[in-house]
Amino acid sequence: MRVSLVGGGTDFSYFYKKYGGLTISFTINKYMYVILNKHYDKNYCFLKYSKTEKVKNLKDIEHPLIRNAIKKMNIWGMDINSVSDVPSGTGLGSSSAFTVSLLNGLYFYKNNRSLIKSKLAEMACKVEIDLSKSPIGKQDQYSTCYGGVNIIKFNPNESVNVSRILSKSIIKFIEENTLILDTGIVSDNKKILTYQKKNIKSDNKYLNILKEIKYNVLNFEKSLYNRDIKSCGQILTHNWFLKKKLTENVNYKIFNEIYEDAMQLGASGGKVLGAGNRGFFLILCSNNKRKKILDHFRKLHELKFKIDTRGSDIIKYI
Repeated sequence: MRVSLVGGGTDFSYFYKKYGGLTISFTINKYMYVILNKHYDKNYCFLKYSKTEKVKNLKDIEHPLIRNAIKKMNIWGMDINSVSDVPSGTGLGSSSAFTVSLLNGLYFYKNNRSLIKSKLAEMACKVEIDLSKSPIGKQDQYSTCYGGVNIIKFNPNESVNVSRILSKSIIKFIEENTLILDTGIVSDNKKILTYQKKNIKSDNKYLNILKEIKYNVLNFEKSLYNRDIKSCGQILTHNWFLKKKLTENVNYKIFNEIYEDAMQLGASGGKVLGAGNRGFFLILCSNNKRKKILDHFRKLHELKFKIDTRGSDIIKYI
């Protein structure tokens, strides 16, 4: 699963094709597992996720990501089962983690070797954005493919550059100064993302907001390398406030309350993870403020994590 920090929204094609996109994010040790096996009856596919499907024809598969992944890989007669450490609809990029995992597994099953990360991410974007028509950007697919802390540049010519931050001290700095709280809100982000897309296409003021969001990535990167938690928090908050302007019809009351309480307790900044009105809330705070903030939010579940640098992987092959 990925945690987005700054730059989300600039990874959408309607922005990066004109101006180029830039994001910074990291992946954590919470996973989407996809278990693949050959189905005993090669005429069927047996699919188990939040629902169960047994289908004889590709067009009958209800789950669009599974349908289009199978179509893309030109494979059939599979038993596919998915399990996740966190629920979907909580802002941690679970749909892209699922798509990447499924494609990685199907490719390995078919070819007995792994697909290189850049090609896997590109294929996941094709399946999720182009074929399944999900109103999302490219950040999540690349983040979950590569793993770790990444600055990802989306170029107008559709090429993507991933700059990995491998410094152990920066990874430790993020882990020690980041809290992730579960608000308990689960929702589909498609309506919010579709609304954002409509706004940006129709009004230049929203494009200017995204330009500022892109610029914030460079400032955040500099503050991160300086281990400046105060500056990182200010930039993170500014980025979130800008993102809220892209979806002015969303009710952020509970998230605003969490943010305000956290700031009064000494936090440096915060933001809701994902597109908007759902899921986990991220708080940046110095390590000595951590316990005080957690005590205040004791009714909210803390998502404890470590940064995982492996990215999508085949963990067992029989």
